[in-house]
Amino acid sequence: MIKSNNIDFIITLSEAPQIVKTKLLQTPNSPFTEFSQFFVYKHLSGKNIQIDFTPEWQSAYVPAAATMISSTNSTNLPYITLLDLLALKINTCGMRPTAAKKSRDAQDALTAAEMLLKHGPIVLTHDQKEAVRVDIEDVDALSGRDSN
Repeated sequence: MIKSNNIDFIITLSEAPQIVKTKLLQTPNSPFTEFSQFFVYKHLSGKNIQIDFTPEWQSAYVPAAATMISSTNSTNLPYITLLDLLALKINTCGMRPTAAKKSRDAQDALTAAEMLLKHGPIVLTHDQKEAVRVDIEDVDALSGRDSN
């Protein structure tokens, strides 16, 4: 299992990330807060969970399990497959606004790849291949791991 400290939302309207953030921050007793480039959900346990909002036009890959937030409920949240997570992390790592976020996505992509390789070769769908084709080089450059 990859223990990530962030959640990714793919937003369909170009101005929506800021609108969604503003609405979440204005909610009474909101568990959300914003620090510089980081938007955070403060879990009841005290853990801060970073939330990234990615405009749909910026994401070359939208996992099949992605659903409209209005059609979900808190007892049955959708999760993507490890293969989808790999494709998504490779696709987004170079687009993040900070070096720390880029590095985190690249490290998550490498961890997902290592986990998948334990079960055999990684076989991507056509859409996943298209999503990672250009961005795969970013993973090595941004992960901070020695490629030797």
